[in-house]
Amino acid sequence: MAGGNPSSNTPALDEETPFERRVGHHPGLFAVFFAEMWERFSYYGMRALLLFYITKGFLQYSDTRGYAVYGAYTALVYMTPFIGGMVADRFIGQRAAVIVGGSLMAMGHLLMTLQFEVSFFVALALLIVGNGFFKPNIGTILGSLYSNERLKAKRDGGFTIFYMGVNLGAAMAPLLCGYIGETYGWHYGFGLATIGMMIGLAIFIAPTIVTQSMIGVGAVTTAATLIWTGSQQTVWVLGVNIFVAVALLVAMVFALWALANGGLPSEAGAFKHPIAKQVDVPGADYREPAIAAPDRAVFMRNISGVLACTALIVPVFAWLVYAQAVAGYVLITVGVIALGYIIFEAVRVTKVERERLFVILVMAFFSMLFWAFFEQAGSSINNFTDRNIDRVTEARHITEADVGHTLDLAVNQEQLGYIADHGVFTRERFEELVQRNAVEASADPAPESPQRPLRQFWVLDASLVGETLQAWPDAAGEPTEFVLSEDTSGPSGAHVGGSFPLRVTENLIGRSHRELFTLDRLDAARSAAQAAGQSEVHQQWMISADHVGMGVEGAEIPASVFQAANPVYILIFGLVFTALWTWLAAKNREPSTPVKFIFALLQLGLGFVALYVGAMNADARGMVGMSWLLLAYLLHTTGELCLSPVGLSMVSKLSPTRMIATMMGAWYLATAFSQYLASMIAALTGGGEEGAEAPTSVPIPLESLHLYDAVYLKIAIASFIAAVILGALTPLVKKWTHGESV
Repeated sequence: MAGGNPSSNTPALDEETPFERRVGHHPGLFAVFFAEMWERFSYYGMRALLLFYITKGFLQYSDTRGYAVYGAYTALVYMTPFIGGMVADRFIGQRAAVIVGGSLMAMGHLLMTLQFEVSFFVALALLIVGNGFFKPNIGTILGSLYSNERLKAKRDGGFTIFYMGVNLGAAMAPLLCGYIGETYGWHYGFGLATIGMMIGLAIFIAPTIVTQSMIGVGAVTTAATLIWTGSQQTVWVLGVNIFVAVALLVAMVFALWALANGGLPSEAGAFKHPIAKQVDVPGADYREPAIAAPDRAVFMRNISGVLACTALIVPVFAWLVYAQAVAGYVLITVGVIALGYIIFEAVRVTKVERERLFVILVMAFFSMLFWAFFEQAGSSINNFTDRNIDRVTEARHITEADVGHTLDLAVNQEQLGYIADHGVFTRERFEELVQRNAVEASADPAPESPQRPLRQFWVLDASLVGETLQAWPDAAGEPTEFVLSEDTSGPSGAHVGGSFPLRVTENLIGRSHRELFTLDRLDAARSAAQAAGQSEVHQQWMISADHVGMGVEGAEIPASVFQAANPVYILIFGLVFTALWTWLAAKNREPSTPVKFIFALLQLGLGFVALYVGAMNADARGMVGMSWLLLAYLLHTTGELCLSPVGLSMVSKLSPTRMIATMMGAWYLATAFSQYLASMIAALTGGGEEGAEAPTSVPIPLESLHLYDAVYLKIAIASFIAAVILGALTPLVKKWTHGESV
């Protein structure tokens, strides 16, 4: 079996199988591969939608609060593995921890389909706690498959294949959950994530034949759905979806073959507990408890205790995500405790083990910096993609021949920044704007927040000369009052013929009206269309000379789909990098882990340079070509391939045997700090005032562009500086490994 009661043909950990002789790896690798693939599908499917769901969905949070909630969630997601690793090591074993974690995450994804604020935060808490059990222990189970001398040399290759599974799931998620969630409704996207998690969980608990059936049916159905969703978009997206579908089917074949050879051994991740007898630790001046075979009574008692504690802490984590600042303090507290625990253990072990632990801590710090910058992908880069990346392949452009006609347009991103309404500003239009503003403000979680001013982008024409107006000098400031003059600019830079965000008041009724089409209006129209069961937004547009050059009749790629770029690049280049390291190792020229980290930081910096250069070369509307974003993701991915797989392998090599799961958790704890730091960096690009609670009024692309370029340039510079510092520390780090190949 793949689960807790293996079948008779399941090999022991030290038993060689025909599958291993042909493939070179234990068959259990592919059971773990598929379990992690579906878990990552569920996680990244939810992550692709989370920020948009927070700011555009029923919560309607501002950019600032959205980044804070997103950062608190992702930070706590990576904090809990440290605790989950310790619980598994001492109380229930890795296999049981994975089952508990998967069950909690499935419940969390299911709750995400409900549109209630309380259920939303409880769902995030379930995902946080579940991930704490799942994440460190599935990696530990994988490492145990390579514990014997026969397979020890294949450990790096095994972790790389495992990493490919991670990214296959991460690639499928935005392509399916992202597209379906943005096009047909958020709850459908979250529902898909729920199904993915349940399939991953079944691999650990269901009989082999059931597991094989679920893997087969799930893979074939998913591959077909990928091809269908790709056909609804552009030929480029279809090509990517076909590539991912083929990769999934190939992985399915290997997984079914592996499970036919028995899959995951029963002793991999099984619970063991200390007994009273003490044994000497070679080379150390202390004794530790011996390990006995599993005892069912002890195991059941421990499981009951763990589940009871879990029921108590889920509401606590729900509150921590809601009160983001408190989550930061908790994270710091846990970090200090974890560091103290590691230092305490380091004092007890041998000099060689102690210095190897210090190597893990040093590399964890630079890994933290890398991920703090890299994880802008789920926050600020996600919004940058939504607001400023040109994601439409238009069929044609408006010409002079269209002027004066009214066209039925399937509106999308191509209309952003163009005039949507013109003529006389009527009371009906004013009341419509006031009502929409009130609906959005009602989602404000602040109990006594002041009423938001009504902010709309207008083209200031000569009919407004002499009128007292209020305009925003910048998105984070307050509106400034001025009298529009025909030959001078107002204090906000507003001038006749310019496009500026005005505070809309009743004194504008009856005036000439040219209002710009913003993302707020597009999102509102899409929500109304989805409620009516429609996947496209159609509007009647009176075409004027201002619209000449506007793209129409095009297909738009949802912003969340671009989060598939990173994992797709990994699927393409992951084996290339593995082959490269193998080829260099054969020539005794393979870079050490610290040098690979340096390469990672340099490429990460270059990726943000690409985003900065793209912003500097934006078109007249403030839209940036997709090629700059894809180049940035490519550089970030090649940097990740130099850091992430080798980082996990390094931890498993350098950690003392009895601390492997704990140090895996500590590695993810460093990533937790990076996630929280990432949210603080993302807040620098927020479109609203610092600390704002109300929904952000999204500006036109030309105005939102400047929120990102300066921040991305600073991130690039910081990445380069970090690479230089690590280069200076590399000789000492290599010395402290004491000959272990890392």
